[in-house]
Amino acid sequence: MADNTEPAEELRPVTLQEARDFCSDDIQDEANDRTLTMLIKAADRYLQDALGKEYDIDDERAKLLALSLVDEWYNAGAKTQKVSASIEKMKSDFLFQIRVGAKGAQENG
Repeated sequence: MADNTEPAEELRPVTLQEARDFCSDDIQDEANDRTLTMLIKAADRYLQDALGKEYDIDDERAKLLALSLVDEWYNAGAKTQKVSASIEKMKSDFLFQIRVGAKGAQENG
């Protein structure tokens, strides 16, 4: 019998399981997985637009930023305004740090 399952889609900079864990998503069904996959892709695109298409996907700050974006979008409305403002500040700081680090690496490399 032929296996009709499609290979798992490679996501970056975080996996579907990492997003599930970070978002405290205990419901693992096809609809939630599609939503989380879409949000991971959107977070990756956000980082590409902010940092360049070749940003370091292994940088822990990029991973945390991606997970924070996915969580914020996935759990929209569940967070207080104060928490949201704190996350926005963190995202801004991380983007700046990653840009400066990448620019320094290019100049030294």
